[in-house]
Amino acid sequence: MTETIILTRMCLSFPQSIFLLYDIPTPLMRVLSIVSLISCASLFPLFWSLDDSDKVTISEEPNRLLKLAPAEYQLASENEILELKRKGVNFMDITGSLDGFDISNDEDFVAIQQAHAETPVTVYTYPTAISYADEVKSIIDGISIGRMRKKLTKFSSFFTRYYKTTYGVDSADWLFSQVEAIAAPVKDKITVIKFAHDGWDQYSIIARIHGQVDDKVVVGAHQDSINLKLPMTLRAPGADDDGSGSITILEAYTLLVEQIQRGKFTPYNTLEFHWYSAEEVGLLGSQNVFNHYAAVNATVLGMLQQDMTGYTRGTLASGREIHFGMATDFVSPELTKFVQLIIESYTDIPYRTGNFGYAASDHGSANKNGFPSAFMMEALPQSLDTKDNWGHSERDTMDLIDFNHVRDHTKVSIGYAYELSLARNLY
Repeated sequence: MTETIILTRMCLSFPQSIFLLYDIPTPLMRVLSIVSLISCASLFPLFWSLDDSDKVTISEEPNRLLKLAPAEYQLASENEILELKRKGVNFMDITGSLDGFDISNDEDFVAIQQAHAETPVTVYTYPTAISYADEVKSIIDGISIGRMRKKLTKFSSFFTRYYKTTYGVDSADWLFSQVEAIAAPVKDKITVIKFAHDGWDQYSIIARIHGQVDDKVVVGAHQDSINLKLPMTLRAPGADDDGSGSITILEAYTLLVEQIQRGKFTPYNTLEFHWYSAEEVGLLGSQNVFNHYAAVNATVLGMLQQDMTGYTRGTLASGREIHFGMATDFVSPELTKFVQLIIESYTDIPYRTGNFGYAASDHGSANKNGFPSAFMMEALPQSLDTKDNWGHSERDTMDLIDFNHVRDHTKVSIGYAYELSLARNLY
């Protein structure tokens, strides 16, 4: 059954009053719904207009194919996908790469699993000691908490960054404009790309700093946000998830581009900064990016994902010290060890390691395609006191953010990008 639902944000004094107008033959109900919408809209200019973009077709048919583990698949409807997210279940939605397959056919389903088997991850020989301590420390001295606060305040001010909404496109446009403006003084050395996706309008963003060789060093974060109660309708500022990670790598990118402009930094390996669309619904954007890189036989020397870099209140409330959380599952052990070297060399706080699960963030898309990846976040998930219950909701706001911790993640991003983009003879 497919239901066409018009979801309308009602008056703030009645947040529980959300009209669901089902496609039933009751003219009076339609009229009353429209009148109610217009009345509220006249009072609150933030309300959406009643047009086709506000009609959400939610399929109850299990027409999405999810990958929950290297050899575990599940057919799900869009509502079931949201329910999995609410339960904290991670997955990749691989539906978009099923051209030529019929997921209802048993033989095709077997072929799909074979086609989406995990590619063995390439092993590179990473540096075992840092080589550019003076240069990197000079750069990280320039990290500006004021600039990051200003950028994140703007980025989290969009009503939502959910990938299917016009707000999600607007936020991508704003972020793209920032990335492009930073590159403008050295635009002959940097290519800024809108990586479009089939099926939704919010694009991923790639800033490519050209090196002497095409081998890639990638730093990533996801730009989208979600409110799991009603994704198309309710506010999702996403200040921490993953506005903090997006601004972390934007600050690293800003400072490295300044070094290029001053003639003090020219990468040997091509250095890329990625801001992915649609992470929250199955790593859709990053899958497209890394599937493409695999298809063109790109060499990715390493991918570091920064997802949630600013929340320390929960760590302290649990009685633990502030630390970095680092994944040890579904990542490259060799690259993770290199990132740990960067942490020890350029920050003053420890890291803690643990399992994050399959498809925990966009590094999973790199890993699935055989590209070495590492994943770090603000703390180990099991170290967080979660009674605030702000995740994936309207409560993920700026007051949660510890910008000193964001700065520490930025230090790691800069150190990783600088050291690895200048490294040679890795294979």
